[in-house]
Amino acid sequence: MGYKTKAIKSVSWMGALNISTRIISLVKFMIIARLLVPADLGAFGLVVFIVGVAEVFSELGIQTFLIQYKKNINKFIDSAWILQIIRGVGLFIIVALLAFPASLFFRQSVLFQLILLGALVPLIKSFENTYVINFQKELHFHKQFFYNLIIVVSDFLVSVTLAIILHSVLALVLGLVLSSLVGIIYSWVVLKTRPKRSFNREKIGEILHYGKWININSVIYYTITQMDTLFIGRLLGTSVLGLYQVSQNFSYTPMQEVADVVGQVNFPVYSKIAGDIQRFKKAYLKVVSALFLVELVIGIILFVFSRELILLFLGSRWLSGESIFRIFVVYGFIYALVGTNGAFFLSIGKQAFLTKINIIRICILIPLMLILIHLFGAVGAVYAFIISLLIIAPISIFNTVKVLTSESK
Repeated sequence: MGYKTKAIKSVSWMGALNISTRIISLVKFMIIARLLVPADLGAFGLVVFIVGVAEVFSELGIQTFLIQYKKNINKFIDSAWILQIIRGVGLFIIVALLAFPASLFFRQSVLFQLILLGALVPLIKSFENTYVINFQKELHFHKQFFYNLIIVVSDFLVSVTLAIILHSVLALVLGLVLSSLVGIIYSWVVLKTRPKRSFNREKIGEILHYGKWININSVIYYTITQMDTLFIGRLLGTSVLGLYQVSQNFSYTPMQEVADVVGQVNFPVYSKIAGDIQRFKKAYLKVVSALFLVELVIGIILFVFSRELILLFLGSRWLSGESIFRIFVVYGFIYALVGTNGAFFLSIGKQAFLTKINIIRICILIPLMLILIHLFGAVGAVYAFIISLLIIAPISIFNTVKVLTSESK
């Protein structure tokens, strides 16, 4: 089976996963939005933010290394698993230590216990069977589909059930913890091949050497995508943050996920065909063209029927977020076209370039976001995202064209 056929099947499976995930998440938020208030969802967003900050600052690039490695990865699996667990334990300690200062910074005492509970998530995830990486590496996305789906379904069942009982944000955090546990159990039950409790310093050194740019880029990327949570949560409060994040989840996120699933599938495909520049170029142009058409259709529907969609899925309580909803749709379309070249540059080993371009963007984004949030409120954060992306877009496009043309001569 050729890579084109595999890629089409992979996109189909990952597309099915994203559709299933979005439907489940949609139903979940439809229920949650009627049980909890915006401040609750804002507090949950801050918990996810704190845990995410710790995770991204300790990113080792293990998965990216294993996917891009051209030969058999079995010799790295044991060491990668031990490294993963060490990182998980460290993350648990770091997040737990951040709980109290974070509750003071955001002026929300409830965050203390929520963050302590959320600290269990990276610890639990660190025990995942490392061989699950072969789902992506070997383009076995049907297996990835069932693995991810069972986690999403578990989160839905736990979160919704507890929200109905407790009417508290605690339900959402418990959903994260217990669904992570379900995912770990599934990875060990389904996969017969399992890592051993052994490691090789040389192999760990090789992974860490490769992962240095991944780590830096992950930190920068997370800062870019999550600084709005930090600024809005601190400057405008959890109620506005909850409204902002729900609007984001129902407008920008569907468009982002379409683009991300294409990148997720194409990273291993690009990595395998990167040596054949003509084949690589043809595949890339087809992907970009198809992505443009799909995102255009989604964007038009979301923008034109924004009010109706909010009333249908969320209720009138959330109508005040319509302006945020619409501007997020615009950003989602622009992001899909010029902000999704990560898989392209990673597949040809240009992690350093990806990092540098994101450094430029973050230097633009931080002052811009502070100014625009002050002037326009929460919607100013989205304006900042759009402007910063448009500024760095020519650099990304120029280098993409350079790679596709110069190496083909």
